[in-house]
Amino acid sequence: MHAISNDISRDATLAVLCGGRATRWSGRAKGLVEIGGRPILERLLENLSPLFSRAVLLGGREEDYGRFGPPILKDAVADIGPMGGLLAALEFMETPALFLTACDMPFVRPELVRLMLDSDPAADLAVVRIAGRPEPTLQRVSRNCIPAVHTCIREGRYKLTAPFGLVRTHYLDEAAVRAADPDLRSLVNLNRPEDLEKLAKRGF
Repeated sequence: MHAISNDISRDATLAVLCGGRATRWSGRAKGLVEIGGRPILERLLENLSPLFSRAVLLGGREEDYGRFGPPILKDAVADIGPMGGLLAALEFMETPALFLTACDMPFVRPELVRLMLDSDPAADLAVVRIAGRPEPTLQRVSRNCIPAVHTCIREGRYKLTAPFGLVRTHYLDEAAVRAADPDLRSLVNLNRPEDLEKLAKRGF
């Protein structure tokens, strides 16, 4: 694991999903898409890494992401989507918990991450939920979730939301999220080139 020296960091791992074929970007690695002349992944790591004692990238190619510093883990189980990356991070992490996000989310607010890392320590998992819908790429996960993730994979349930009903899950609903991120910028993701165009029009 890639150690980060910072006196305000938590004993937790930042885990960033970087896999996927990115077919909507003509095969281009999504984390390399630029906003303001800088790759999304670079922005994300700069903003969030100081909060953590470790960081790791999940999936992706060395030639795309090796220059950013954190090690790149291969999926623990291939061809099942981000659940394979989550399991890899959980099994290899050296900290009590990790924070999972994705390389196409350029505006995740440190204030929200701090809130999630510190909220309900008795919970195995904490996740943002807006309008009743969980946001699985904004979640804090403990090692206690490993058996539940294995169960979901064994049963063929590969969505990142699948383990939520099997562990002690704390939901951060909109009011709590807005206290740390009033404009909900943390939820912005760039799945398609059109999303980048919309972002430019909104002045983000």
